[in-house]
Amino acid sequence: MHSMLGGCKQALESEIVSIQLHHWIDLIFGYRQRGPEAVRATNVFYYLTYDGSVNLEAITDPILREVLKC
Repeated sequence: MHSMLGGCKQALESEIVSIQLHHWIDLIFGYRQRGPEAVRATNVFYYLTYDGSVNLEAITDPILREVLKC
């Protein structure tokens, strides 16, 4: 287990990660998170995975509302 953690730490501190980090940040938090840039970067997911994609207050079925909360 200890060697696995050491390997992960070494990988995360590598030069390739340092070089690519800003691209990954754009995918997760930046302009490539949604919209046309996300499509170009193949960074799109099922619509229910996006926060705010469903108005839970408008759902009258309590079971469906509870399921969609998750």
